[in-house]
Amino acid sequence: MRTVATPKPRDRAAGAALAIALVFLLVLTIVAVTAMRTTIMEERMAGNLRDYNLAFQAAELALRAGEQWVESLGTLSGFDTTGPDYSTGNAPDPFSAAAWSACTSVSGPSYLSANPCYFVEHTGTVSSATPGADVNIVGYGEQAGGGVVEGFRIVARGVGSSPAAEVILESRYGKRF
Repeated sequence: MRTVATPKPRDRAAGAALAIALVFLLVLTIVAVTAMRTTIMEERMAGNLRDYNLAFQAAELALRAGEQWVESLGTLSGFDTTGPDYSTGNAPDPFSAAAWSACTSVSGPSYLSANPCYFVEHTGTVSSATPGADVNIVGYGEQAGGGVVEGFRIVARGVGSSPAAEVILESRYGKRF
């Protein structure tokens, strides 16, 4: 008697492991790509925040330089309509690019894309007789002393390591002459 080998029936589950592994690999790839995109976005946000902070610090540097300049004044004769020292009501809009063509530049760190700068506007004489204009509110701080107090508006602009990060700050300053 002769035995004939009968072929075994094919196992239908043989390709299922490959299909499941490919689907699992596809899901892992999607998760990895999403995680990378999120990481890249967070890196950009952190870089932009750093650039904004650099611009803010540069504007602060210019603002303090402007305040020191006002403190060193002996007379108001240099204020006019051309800048960077403007007389009352003649200062340009600080949000226009033309306002910064006639500003006083302050040397800043080399990693900034532009040096910070400022301009000063003389806003007039501050009188304690004017309601709400007291320089020495309810005796807080220094004694009233003698002399006239002149008011100044100092506007400063700082730029970060890229020109896209720009900060404009303003302060009010009073000086007794």
